[in-house]
Order: sequence, then structure tokens, then C-alpha cells
Amino acid sequence: MYYVSIENVNAQIDSIKFDINKKYIIWFSPTKARVTHVYGIMFNFFPNMDLVCNDGICDVYEPAYKIYGLDLNLNPLALLATCTMLPVHVIFGFRTIHGAPDLSEVDSINFSQFNRINGLQIGSINAENIVNGLDLSAACFDSNNNGVCISIVMNRHYVMNGITIAAIANHDMKCNGIQISLINTSKQLKGVQIGLWNINQKRSLPFINWCF
Repeated sequence: MYYVSIENVNAQIDSIKFDINKKYIIWFSPTKARVTHVYGIMFNFFPNMDLVCNDGICDVYEPAYKIYGLDLNLNPLALLATCTMLPVHVIFGFRTIHGAPDLSEVDSINFSQFNRINGLQIGSINAENIVNGLDLSAACFDSNNNGVCISIVMNRHYVMNGITIAAIANHDMKCNGIQISLINTSKQLKGVQIGLWNINQKRSLPFINWCF
């Protein structure tokens, strides 16, 4: 039996060089043309996937792109897959966040492999992105946000710098700013939590909690 070495695959991904391909005003995904930068509006229906092989073992990944403007995340498969897990994340998120990888492992995540949106992202489910600006979604998972994130159900960030608002739950590994929801958890908080129940590295409190 053969196993994929994640470290070797990531090293190969980092070594891949794509030609700069800039698009302006409006672009769609997927297309045959590989796009690296979009200045305007990106209609993202399905990702463009690439195959990376190591010692005869292949893995599929999505090359990162940069959006300067508006990213409309309209991937129906992501919505279907995530919604099946959503109740578990919402109900048990305050437990899983404290059983998640150590903060040192979060620091070692290669965020260069994430899509980067500078401006506004709108989608049913937004996942594994870096958003510098405003993120609007039904739910946000495993992203890095610098700005404001507003979700109908919940948010779960690796790193949140700013304000994160959700109707039910915020579960952030690192949060520098404000969490507002019914349930708020953060493994490393520098800021304020406002909600029915709030958990951080120092204490658990109802209504309002903090750590600086």
C-alpha cells in the first residue's frame, strides 16, 4: 500500500509556478484558461483543479488565486458537503475548537495556498480563504479574515483579526478583535466576546467575556 506524503505534496505545490494571468471586470470559474488575478467580479461555480504527483501517488488540489473586488462563491457541492456537517460544528464546536491542533500548528499553515480576496466575498459557504475586507456567508470555515465576517449560522476561523458575527456560533482558533454570537469560543483571544456563552483561554462566562 502506498501513502501520500503531505509534506512532499505541499513542497511540490509550492514549487509549481503558474504564469500570471490577469482578468478584468468579470471572470468565471471553471474555465480552460488558468486565472491568477481578477480585478472586478469573480463568479466562482466550481474550482479549477490540478493534479500533483509524488513517487507515483497523486493528489488533487486547487491553485490559489487573488481577487481584487468581489468574489461570488456559488459552488453547490461545497454547500451540500458542508451542510451535512453543519449541525455537528454548531453543537460541538466549543469542544472541537479546544481539541483542535496546537496553536503552533496553526502558525505553520501555509496560507499562501489559500485564495485571497481583497474586497468583498459573498457565498453560501466560504472556506479556506484569506479575506481582507468583508465576508458575507451562511457559514465560514477554516479561513483567515482581516476585517469583518458576518454569517447566518456560524464562523470558524484559523485566524480572525477584526469583528466576527454569527447567529449561532463563532469558533476561532485565534481572534484579535470582537466575537458576537450565541456561543463564542477562541483558543487564543485578544479582545471581547459578546453572547449567551463565551469561552477563551482564561475563563468561561455568560453574556460578555474578554482577554487582553
